[in-house]
This record gives sequence, structure tokens and C-alpha cells, in this order.
Amino acid sequence: MIKFLINHPEKWQELELYKYLHSFGLTFDKKVFNQLNHPSTEAGFLRTLTPVEREIYYGLEAKFYNDDTELIDDVYLFAEEIMRGQTKELLLVSSNEIDNLDIFETLEKLSEGSNNILDTAKIEDENPFEDWEVELRKKVAGEITIINSNIIPNLPMLGGELTILAARPSMGKTAMALSILLEKSKDFKVHFISSEMTVGRIIDRLVSYATGVSTRRITTGQLLGYEVEAVIEAKNDLQNNSNILISYCESMRKIKRVISTSDAKLVMVDYLQLIKGEQRLERRLQIAEMSRDFKRISTAKNIPVILLAQINRATLQTEGKRPGLENLAESAAIEQDADNVVFIHRPPYYLSEDLKAELNEADLSETELIIAKQRDGLRGVEKCQFIAGRFVPVQTTGTASGTATGTAEGMDFRTDEYVPF
Repeated sequence: MIKFLINHPEKWQELELYKYLHSFGLTFDKKVFNQLNHPSTEAGFLRTLTPVEREIYYGLEAKFYNDDTELIDDVYLFAEEIMRGQTKELLLVSSNEIDNLDIFETLEKLSEGSNNILDTAKIEDENPFEDWEVELRKKVAGEITIINSNIIPNLPMLGGELTILAARPSMGKTAMALSILLEKSKDFKVHFISSEMTVGRIIDRLVSYATGVSTRRITTGQLLGYEVEAVIEAKNDLQNNSNILISYCESMRKIKRVISTSDAKLVMVDYLQLIKGEQRLERRLQIAEMSRDFKRISTAKNIPVILLAQINRATLQTEGKRPGLENLAESAAIEQDADNVVFIHRPPYYLSEDLKAELNEADLSETELIIAKQRDGLRGVEKCQFIAGRFVPVQTTGTASGTATGTAEGMDFRTDEYVPF
């Protein structure tokens, strides 16, 4: 832990770890404490150490933490170990003196010593009401980012919130996430993490959206001369946008590590059921543990996290094939951990080819975004369109609109029916 903090001193301040480790006993510990409060390079820190202290530092275990929660847990354990050592020393001194001092003097020394140890470990008092007011004023002033997508306008996403975006296969979970990525990366950094597709295949899709050339033809390289130049130009535009961050991570451990070092204001992960969890657990428990991990990550980083998830086949047996919370696959913990749950439902997808042939483009692109859960907000159905493999707001009078038809005012969202906003 010490080596990690020396090389990442920003965590000392960012996570306010000094609240848990107020003082150190040894000279070496005091030098560590001073370095963390007045950071320089590791080489600069080593120059302040004596040869013996340097050997102690070289002998420390070098650890890397997958997320801030692991680091804070280690700090707690380290603080407890310091307290345990101080308590042993206090008891040893008292036991050596107990026959030579008045028993009341001994007890007084023990009481004073234990109080000193507890004061050392005491976490500074906070005023949650003052912190709440500061946060509110920052929101009003626009200093705290609230994610508002034109595709889902009635679902603002706040820092610390976990949003589940779920659907059956081929409904467009990845397409929805990439559509939001392209929309919001104009304003701030968005990190898209995939456990399904490599970074190259994700770029295929983004380039396809920009050029209109089919993803399959880009993936296989079956392009005409002028198309090659167009897709390369689209790739350059994406590359020059520093707000677009893309990673491929197959395991939860790697995802934690990537997010812990990311400075994105929005993280999207595609998708839960493909991520490798702890092998010691059965799959249902793995899913539940990973779901809780994503909630912890969103809270610790104070950013919105959109987690894509698969739903089970039971929707195919229902009228209209419309999904609900009971259809979240593999674990009920997903619903419990989520602040928001949104289902993607495309009614035309289930029609026969004959019926599809009778519909116009607008009807074929119709998509329902079912907001089945929204903490402190309304449930209902947003409308958007699925055009050329990408989701866009409902088109009105030839222009993209940020609102769906209808209004939430006066509607009763306590029923099991989802109604248009």
C-alpha cells in the first residue's frame, strides 16, 4: 500500500485517506506521511531516507489496486495494524510498571493512552447538510455534470448512479451505447468498455455510423476506392476526438483497473453477462457480485455508469414481447443495485416479413425505451428511432427532436403499465 501511495500521491488527497491515518510512530512512517502531504517523485522521496529506511522501503510489497474500494479497505487494515501495535506497546509498559505504581495511576495511564490511540484513529467529523448544500449549488451553477441524452430525455443520470440498459439479443444494446457515446463525447470524456467486441470492431461500427458504409463491408475490407478514403477520414475524426475512450476488458478485475485510472465523466460497459467474475462462485452469485461492484464504482468515482445487460427468453412468451424487470437474466440483484433500468423494445422486429413490407421507414424504425425503474423519477416509455444501425431521437418535421410524444404531467406511474411521457 505504501509503495502504491508514494507513486500515486493524488489518491491520498482525492480519497482523503489522511482522515484514516493521522499519525505514524516511527521516523520512517513520519517521512512517508510528509511525502504524501507534500508529494515529490519516488526518487526524491528515497533521497530523504537513511540507508536502513531505504532497505525497509525496498522490502515493502508492491501492490496495485483494481479500484478505490480495495485501496480504502487496505488503508483501514493498515490503520488497525498501527492501533494494534500501539495498544500492545501500551499494555507492555503498563504490565512492567503495574507492581511499582499505584493501581489507580496505572489505570489512569491506560485510560489516557487508549484515548490517545483512539484520538489518532478518529475520523474527522463531517457536516452532511453543509455538503448537501454545496453539492446543490454546484448543480444549479452547472458545475456538476448531469448526463442528459436526447435519445432518452426523461432519464437524467447523476454521478453515483448505476443505469442498467437491457434487451434481448439483436435489439441494439451496443448500438444504443455507441449512439450515446457519439452524442455525449461532443461535450466531455466518455469511456466505452466492451467484453464482447474488440476495440477494432467497435471502431468499425463508429466509422460505419459516420460514413453510411455497412459495418460488414468495413470489417471484411470489401470497399471501393472512394470508400476507403471516406472511412479513413472518419477514423481520423474519431481519433482526433480525445473525449472518446474505448477499451476491451474480458474480466471484472481488468474493468475495475481501467475505470480506476479513467478520467471519463460517463462510463458504459457492454455487457454484464459476458464479463468473467470470480471463478470460485456459481454464475448467479458472480453476476450479483459484479452488479454490486458496478454500483460501488459509480459511487466511489461519483460518475454515472451505464451497464448493458441481457434479458431472458421469457419475453418471447408474453403478448407484445415487451420486457419487464422480471426478465433481467440470471440475478434479481441487478434490479436491486440499479438506480435506473431501461429496456430496449423494437416492436417491428417481431413482425413477419410480409407485414414489414407494408410499413414505411418511420414505422420500421419505431423503438420503445421502457424506463422500468428510475430512482426518485417517473417510469414510462420513451420513443426513439433505429435508423441505419444507430439510435436517434424521434424525427419531427424533418429535424431531430429531443422530446418524445406526450407528457408525464398528471399521469399515474405507480401502476404496472408503462405509458408515454
